[in-house]
Amino acid sequence: MDISAFQPIEAITADTPEEADRLRGLAVEALDYIQSFVWCPPLRQVLLAYGIDGVIGLFLVRFAEPAGGVDDALWVVSGDVPPAYFVTDEAPTPLEALTTYCDLMDGWVEAVLDDGDLDEAFPVNLTPTPEHAVALRAQLGFIRQLVSNQSLHGQP
Repeated sequence: MDISAFQPIEAITADTPEEADRLRGLAVEALDYIQSFVWCPPLRQVLLAYGIDGVIGLFLVRFAEPAGGVDDALWVVSGDVPPAYFVTDEAPTPLEALTTYCDLMDGWVEAVLDDGDLDEAFPVNLTPTPEHAVALRAQLGFIRQLVSNQSLHGQP
């Protein structure tokens, strides 16, 4: 995985100082989320891979020792979307990671709207109501549009 364009969270830069502060806030949310799990090993490095001010932050979290003896890094998403973590194996680039995030959340949306089995869906920290599912679907559409635009103009 090429991480040369990623930014260490302690050195996040953006178009304005205020935007950089908000992206650092998303980093704090991502750290709080991943470190809330008892299995989370000590962190070695946290990098901003992609961020949209106030909307979404995609972070590569690298561990000092493999989580569960397997994963030495995970993607973590935070922002104005439900937080999530997932492995990097199937999504080695930010573009693929954002697509994976949308696919995971889509499973939850479909389960909620179709009265399906939420035990089979990715766990989402929202009350499973049609209103939440529709709102999340709209957010995912926005993220997918960003991904589509980025794939036409170079990766995030």
